[in-house]
Amino acid sequence: MIKKLKDICKFLSGYNWKSSKFSDEGIPIIRIGNLNTTHSNFKYWNDSYDKKYIIKHGDILVSLSGTIKVAKWIGKNALLNQRIVKITAKENINVDWVFYQIKYAIEQIEAKAKQATIKNVSINDLKKIEVEVPDLETQNKIVAVLDKASNLIEKRKGSIELLDDLIETQYFKIFGEPYENTKKWKTKPLNDIVKNIKTGWSIGGERRLKQDDEYGVLMVSAVTTGEFKPNEYKAIPKEKITRDIITVQKGDLLFSRANTLKYVAATCIVEEDYPKLFLPDKLWKIIVDKKQITPEYLKLTLSSVTFNENLSRSATGSSSSMLNISKRKLKETIIPVPPLEKQKELSTIYWKIRGMKSKKRKSLEYIETLFNSILQRAFNGQLNFDHNLELNSLLNKIDLEAKENDLSSIKNDDTYFQLLIDRLNNQKFETIDLYNKAKYAVFELLKTKEGIEQVYDTTSKKIKLASK
Repeated sequence: MIKKLKDICKFLSGYNWKSSKFSDEGIPIIRIGNLNTTHSNFKYWNDSYDKKYIIKHGDILVSLSGTIKVAKWIGKNALLNQRIVKITAKENINVDWVFYQIKYAIEQIEAKAKQATIKNVSINDLKKIEVEVPDLETQNKIVAVLDKASNLIEKRKGSIELLDDLIETQYFKIFGEPYENTKKWKTKPLNDIVKNIKTGWSIGGERRLKQDDEYGVLMVSAVTTGEFKPNEYKAIPKEKITRDIITVQKGDLLFSRANTLKYVAATCIVEEDYPKLFLPDKLWKIIVDKKQITPEYLKLTLSSVTFNENLSRSATGSSSSMLNISKRKLKETIIPVPPLEKQKELSTIYWKIRGMKSKKRKSLEYIETLFNSILQRAFNGQLNFDHNLELNSLLNKIDLEAKENDLSSIKNDDTYFQLLIDRLNNQKFETIDLYNKAKYAVFELLKTKEGIEQVYDTTSKKIKLASK
C-alpha cells in the first residue's frame, strides 16, 4: 500500500537555540555539522530546555539545510537544533525500515537529478514523500538483511581506520614526536632537503566526469583529507590547455598551500599514476632530495598534529575564509632529519600498510555496492529473503590476510553450512573474492574436521565436499 511519510511517521523539528547563550559546558546541541559524528565542534546549552528536544542514541535525524542527509544519532543525549528533524515511527512501522526507506528515497531523487545533491528541503517536502509500505513482518525482514550489510560496511571502515592508526603508531615508535623532536635528531630547514616545489595552474572546468580525451584539474579537496582523492577534479577539454601542466604520479607528495584554517597545509601521497590529472595553483608538488629524506617521512611529519597546527598558524589571510602559506614560510620550516635508513624503513612499512588498506577499500566498495543493490531490491519489491545474501555477508567478513577468522556463524548454522558446501561444489559465486573466501572457510573447517569431509562422487568422477 502506498502511503506518505506523514501517514506512518511523526516529525519533530529542532529548536532555534540562541547562539548568544551557547556555552562550553552542559548538554551538546546537534547542529548539521554534528549529524554523522560525535567528534565535531559542539556548542553546548547550560540553561533550561524542553525535554522533547532531547535526542537519544539511535534516534533517526534528517537535515533540511545544505545537502539533505539521514542519519542515526550515535552519540550520547543531545539537543535538536533547527533545520534538523527527528523522525519516529507510528504503530506497526519499524523505525529502522523508515531510516532505510528515506535513504533510498534520497538516492532515487539524486539519481533522477543526475547526481546533483538535494538542498534546502522543507519538512512538508519530507512528509509528502510517497512509499510502498509492506506489512510489519516484511519490514522486519528487510531491516534484518540491510542491517547485516550495513554492519559489515561499518566494520570494514573500522578496520581501514585501524590501518591509518597503525602507520602513525609506527612513525612515532621510530621517530618520536616530530615537532618537539623528542629523539633529538639533527634538524634542517626544508629549503635544504627539498629540491623543488612545483606550482600548478588553475583553469575553469566543469564538475563532471571527464571524457577519455579530456583532462581534469584537481580541486583542493583532492588533498584535504590526507588521502589522495582522484575523483575530486573539474573536467577540461584538451584544446583549452594552453600551457605546461603538472600531472600527478605514484609517489608524488602534494601540499595544499591555500584553504580554510581546518584544511590548509594538508598533505597526501599519490598512490597511482594519473597522466590526465593536473595540479591547480593552490596545490604544490614537493620534490625532495631522496639522498636526505623520503616523501613518506616528510608527509607524516608535516601532517602530524602539532606540526600541522603550527604550519596552519603561519598562513596569512582571514581565518574565516581562505588562508595561504607562502613558499618562503614552508621552506623555512625546520624539521628533524633522522638517518635515511630509518626513513626508508618507515617507507617500506607505509607502502605495505597502504597496500593492505587498498585491498580493504576494494572490499568496502564491493560491500557498499552489494548494500546498494539490496537497498534497491528491498524497496522495489524484488528482495527475496533467501540465505545466499546472508551467506555472502558472512563470507565478506573474512579477512584473508588475518591469522584467523571467526567462522562460528557459518559452521553453527546448518543452512549456511550446507549452502556453502553446495555453492562450492557448483562454483556458484558472484565474484572471485567471494569464491576465495568460501574456499578459505572450507579449508579451515576441513583442518579442524568441523562437520565437513571430502568424498569421491561416482557420477561426476570428482572429489566433492560433503557434510558429515
